[in-house]
Amino acid sequence: MQKNISGLAIGGRFKVECFDRFGKLRWVDYIENAFTNVGLNEVLDVMLGSVAKPNLYLLLIKDDNYTGLANGDTMASHAGWEEFQDYDETTRPAITFGAADDQVISNSTVVEFNINADNTLKGAGIVTNNVKSPGTAGKRR
Repeated sequence: MQKNISGLAIGGRFKVECFDRFGKLRWVDYIENAFTNVGLNEVLDVMLGSVAKPNLYLLLIKDDNYTGLANGDTMASHAGWEEFQDYDETTRPAITFGAADDQVISNSTVVEFNINADNTLKGAGIVTNNVKSPGTAGKRR
């Protein structure tokens, strides 16, 4: 049997652009994203098992009370972070990915949050449920 030399690694990187209410770009940042154990299991289930691909939604993570992400985090239990939910949308926005190219996959449409309160964000995550916090159902990647 041949040894796998691809060095398969799964992670994510979000490009975040902030526009003011007049449509002027204010800043751009990049956020690294890690996969949880639940998320890695789902990737294997969808790719190699018999699980259908779920709908995916984007959530934002507050800087307040942030102590860190953990491999064992789930939507029902994530002591190190809180979801930011001060935006106009009533549910988490959907994220749709295009086709992978050169071992990279990107969302095919822009995901927008209309922020309505001052705060500092720590990161973002992909989940399988669109209910804003305290939405504990679904899986976090």
